[in-house]
Amino acid sequence: MNTESFLIRHIGPRDEDIKKMLKVIKANSLDQLIDETLPND
Repeated sequence: MNTESFLIRHIGPRDEDIKKMLKVIKANSLDQLIDETLPND
């Protein structure tokens, strides 16, 4: 990966990184994480 490119460094997490993070916290998706984290009202 070319880390000199601004877009590569500052666009946010990659899909594979998000999957790894969700696995660590035992969430199946970002939607599930949001549903379990934020109150309904």
